[in-house]
Order: sequence, then structure tokens, then C-alpha cells
Amino acid sequence: ILPLDSAQIYMQQANKFYEASEYTKALEMYNKIETDYRSPVLLYNMGNCYFKTGNLPETILYYERSLKYDPENENTLANLKQANNLITDDIQAMPETAISQWWHNFIRNKSINFWAQLSIYLMVASFFILILSILKTTVFIRKFSTLVGIILVISAVFTFFLARSAKNNIENDNYAIIFTPKVDVMSEPKNDGSRLFVIHDGLKVDIVDENNDWYEIKLVNGALGWIKKEDCRVI
Repeated sequence: ILPLDSAQIYMQQANKFYEASEYTKALEMYNKIETDYRSPVLLYNMGNCYFKTGNLPETILYYERSLKYDPENENTLANLKQANNLITDDIQAMPETAISQWWHNFIRNKSINFWAQLSIYLMVASFFILILSILKTTVFIRKFSTLVGIILVISAVFTFFLARSAKNNIENDNYAIIFTPKVDVMSEPKNDGSRLFVIHDGLKVDIVDENNDWYEIKLVNGALGWIKKEDCRVI
């Protein structure tokens, strides 16, 4: 494992190379760090380097990886949108219900750390509030503090659930970026299967199943098919 102080030195060197427009050298340094350490800043910087060198699939891959750790970063979201505008495929997503879209955005617009820290703060606050309910205070204060304490405990449990949900989204969401310039999506995991449609490098796909050297993928429009694992890289 790369020592932390060495990783920090590599990071500083990589940033200097980036500022000097030496993007290939910067990537060499960043790659040494990524082997043992991952952070949204590191992954974002790597995405920027790949964009500067014209490698669109790698650009999108690293912006997507960065967003897993910092889903609300405006710079990463803006750069990813710009990169996605350059890919060949323009596939429209299936319409999502208002409630489903709200819940999806509600969980993903904050990081795991945000929900976890909020849960801890609420639990601590509920502890002190509930203490008031057992002290020799007025009946009104005891009843009021008990009510507020219960509400805070429920809120803490709810935000803990949100933290777990955000964590599960990171661990269980299995997406990949297409790297092969042109990919035939097949009806079954066989070379001699029927070709359903064609996709191109840079496209993000959802992996729903696998069979030996094949992934079954799903596009945002709901289309399903099989591609070879070698044609993509998992986010």
C-alpha cells in the first residue's frame, strides 16, 4: 500500500503537471495514487486529464466514479454533462413518476457522510432533549421535551436509513461505460445471436446480469441486450 505521505506528494506533483498542461504525466501520478486511495477530487482530476487528452470514455468513467463519492458536486456534474453531449448515442430516458423521481433525487443529492452525520446530530440532540423530560421541571416542559425527543429519535432513525440507502446505491448500482467504439448488442450471450441494436463508446449502461464473458445491459430507455465484458468498464 502506498504510504499516505507519498500519495500526497504524488498528488502535488500531478497537480503541477496538470497546471503545466502536461496531462499524460499528471495521469501517471494520479494512477499511482488511485491504486490505494480514492477520493472525489482525485477521480475528478483524472476525468479532467482524460478530457484534455481527448479520451471520452475514460473522461465519463472517472466523472461518474467521482460522483459516487460526491453526488452533488456542481463542477463534476457540469463537466459530465459536457462530456455526455459529445458521445454518439442520444438515448432518451423512460419517463419517471414524480414520486419516484423525487425520492431518487432526495437520496442521491446528498452524500453518505451527510446523512450519517445528520443522524448522529439528531440522536445526540434527542438524548439531551429527553433528559429534560425526566428532570424536575414543569409538566408542560416534560411533555413538550418528550414529544420533541421522540420526533428527533424518529428523524435520526430515518436519516440513518437514508445513509444506508445511499451506501447501498453506491455498492449495488452496477453501471458501466462502453469503451469499444461500436458494440453490437445481442439477444443472448452468444456470438451468433441476433443483433438487437448498436451502441457506441462513452455510453453509460446498467448491468443487470452476467453470463461467463457477457453482461446483460439495460439502457435508460428500457432496452435490454447482451454485450461482451471486454467492451465496457464497470464504474
